[in-house]
Amino acid sequence: MSESITDRMPFLEHLRELRTRLVRSVLAIALCFVVGWVFREELLYLLKLPLLEALAKHPDAPQGVLLLKVMEKFFVHLKVALFGGILIAAPFVIYQIWRFVDPAFYDHERRLALPFVLTSSLLFIGGVCFCYFVMLPFAFNFLIQYSLDPASGLLLPALGVATGGDNLQIALSDHVSLTVKLILGFGFAFQTPLFITLACVLGITDASWFARKRGIAVVLLAGLSALLTPQDPWSLLLMLGPLWFLYEVGIVFGRLLGKKRATDDDDGDDDDADDDAEAPASPAG
Repeated sequence: MSESITDRMPFLEHLRELRTRLVRSVLAIALCFVVGWVFREELLYLLKLPLLEALAKHPDAPQGVLLLKVMEKFFVHLKVALFGGILIAAPFVIYQIWRFVDPAFYDHERRLALPFVLTSSLLFIGGVCFCYFVMLPFAFNFLIQYSLDPASGLLLPALGVATGGDNLQIALSDHVSLTVKLILGFGFAFQTPLFITLACVLGITDASWFARKRGIAVVLLAGLSALLTPQDPWSLLLMLGPLWFLYEVGIVFGRLLGKKRATDDDDGDDDDADDDAEAPASPAG
């Protein structure tokens, strides 16, 4: 069995390697930020589109968003450009993460680099698409309908008191912040099965540990969903469901690949024992 590089890499070398990967990732995001700034208006339109389509379904709702401050559009463009930079640089950042953990793998396992990067990128894109095409339209439609619903309350309508009728106004900065948080949150949250599998393959823990901690994981995932989604239960459930499913997928793959890693370790221990047994005894001095 080939020796893992981590068996001979000192701690300071790990820190230097981490610094190198972080610097490269930040530089990649900075370069892609420039691209995002060039296409800032197109990105901003895409971020507003799910909301605009939801508003169009409600004639009583405002058909646009508001600029509340003089500098708001500029800061929104900065935020949008950074968001675009993170999206574009995501595959390179994922590759840097792999290069950092790569020394913990055996030589024959390093062939997983390309599948790892592709799988992680596809999961990230899947999370982004799920949020943009499923989560955002549902959440915006629900929240706009709820905000404009005049038939709220039980006692006041019975007394002849009109309720509801509040004016809905949407600030551009608030909308972009919420949308960016949701899209990136879903993209990174969809990495859950990959990180569970890596933890099992690296020997940090095993799939049975994740299975035993399923209840705690669901609570944590629910907290994450509540943090990322708008404040309504349906959006929370719409995020919690896929995350729980991905958690279970991670346990399955962690169990399969973790067993393969354990088999490789056992084979390596047997080879070392055979080498020790075959080694001739040194003559007595």
